[in-house]
Amino acid sequence: SPFSKHYMEFGTTLLVAPMNSIGRLPTKNHWSGVFSKADRLSGEYLVEHYRVAKRACFSCVFHCKNVLKLGNEIGDHPEYETLCSLGSNLLIDDPEFVIRANWLCDKYGIDTISLGATIAWAMECYEKGLLTKEDTGIELEWGNPDVVERLIHMTVFREGFGDLLAEGVRRASQKIGRGTERYAMHVKGLEIPAQDGRAKRSMGIAHATAARGADHLTHCTFLDEVGFEEAIAERFGSKYLPEMADRMSAKYKGIMAKECEDFTAAVNCMIICVSAGFLFPPLFWWGELAQIYSSVTGIDMKVHELKIAAERIVNLRRAYLIRHGISRADDKLPERFTKEPAPEGPCKGQIVEIEQMLDEYYEARGWDKRTGWIPEKKLLELGLEEAVSQLRDLGRLPR
Repeated sequence: SPFSKHYMEFGTTLLVAPMNSIGRLPTKNHWSGVFSKADRLSGEYLVEHYRVAKRACFSCVFHCKNVLKLGNEIGDHPEYETLCSLGSNLLIDDPEFVIRANWLCDKYGIDTISLGATIAWAMECYEKGLLTKEDTGIELEWGNPDVVERLIHMTVFREGFGDLLAEGVRRASQKIGRGTERYAMHVKGLEIPAQDGRAKRSMGIAHATAARGADHLTHCTFLDEVGFEEAIAERFGSKYLPEMADRMSAKYKGIMAKECEDFTAAVNCMIICVSAGFLFPPLFWWGELAQIYSSVTGIDMKVHELKIAAERIVNLRRAYLIRHGISRADDKLPERFTKEPAPEGPCKGQIVEIEQMLDEYYEARGWDKRTGWIPEKKLLELGLEEAVSQLRDLGRLPR
């Protein structure tokens, strides 16, 4: 695959330029999907100016990690998500700052996606006057690397305003109130990563329904990202084209999300990298996965058996969430994506039709559309009798 060769050269950093070109690069707390200075954060720029070596996981032919050097410091390149969360989403175009900030976060052991999203929330609220210097102790300026670096240290040590940021965007916005909740980009408490459903509908439904919140790696709906029509036709059938391959069409994206979520569950359980052709780029599917399982374990695994096992995983996760009160009402996106049309770029004027996709997703899963709960019959089909017992006692089986 030509795409695979490109991926080997740049890793996930190759995504910066194409995602910016389709309006899906998070910019200014997801206000926009287009960053005018994205070229300075691209994989091509990092390789040309800072790469000194390549690195790979043991025995992996993809070797997608680049080793960068800044002054006397050497370390891994920041992934695509970090280039966005600590770069474009904060209006920062300084690649050396993002590289160093990434290394700093690695040393501290903190997640760059959640950190960047929480800082972006604070900056937008400060800009709109919902937060003041009395709250923050410092001026929160978009595009200011010094401010962001200071906030990283403050968050890690819970100093001053950093004590609030350390709570994450949902709890921080709830504690402040004053309407700041509107600008908290999260689903079920997990900060939204570097995607935008307005530019790619399948990622909108993926963020809304992922068990742990806004997670781009629970479903891995990459098929419509750059139009893998051949792979879509092979996996789902040509009857779903052209809509399923159209990233800005909501039609059939619930079906895609269901199938990709099941496949990703199987890939994860087999401890296979999401790259290397299994999820991105999409070179392998259920048949190859079952064949690998059989070859490694000596157990003859049929495709339908693997699919059932994966579906059981997803339904068990959902049953656990239902036990703790999750329903359709929680499978939602911030209003920025569903009510605020994209202001510029290739997807200008677009919003996410989340309710339409939820109906389609629930139907594909065999779940109740009104509540998002799992019917008893479905749970029993998957051998989840214990889940049935617990949910029945709680009154959380749909009628």
